[in-house]
Amino acid sequence: MEPNVRFWIDAYAKYPTTNGIIHDAADLNIVYGIIDLLPPDKPGSRYINQERIQVAKEQYRKILEDLAENGDSEDPEKRRIADLFGTKAGPDDFREAINNIRCQLGQMDRFEKGLIRSGAYLQRIKAIFRSMVCLRTCATCLMWNRPSTSPLTAKQALQGCGSHACNREEIPDREQVRG
Repeated sequence: MEPNVRFWIDAYAKYPTTNGIIHDAADLNIVYGIIDLLPPDKPGSRYINQERIQVAKEQYRKILEDLAENGDSEDPEKRRIADLFGTKAGPDDFREAINNIRCQLGQMDRFEKGLIRSGAYLQRIKAIFRSMVCLRTCATCLMWNRPSTSPLTAKQALQGCGSHACNREEIPDREQVRG
């Protein structure tokens, strides 16, 4: 799981939308390379970027095909790709990977813009999370402190249990959240 998390952290914190991460779709620990792309908002960039992605995928597809046929290669790039799979990898691993080549667009610049935009909504976001925690706590308290013959209603859960430090005034109603 750690390689998966590391991959997505890199996608959102290291690479902007002008980079494509060419990787194995099944094993995010296998990153073949990073390609340069045009900014997505530049006229004509969509077509050019699709071409660049296809060229890169085809390059790695050919390397994987060669490795599936002849695992021993003196070519440094083929060696590098083979090493991504580990020492126990064999022809079947390379054959399977041929159909798993994917490109993930970097998201760093979009993520940064989203963080900046979220500042305007931060107080609302915090209030929503507080209300979710409070409702869960109240529902749990009410379920454990009620006789088994008396089921908990949604209204009771929303009203709170009164047995913990829940400041009900801090929790916005629906209209405040929509605001």
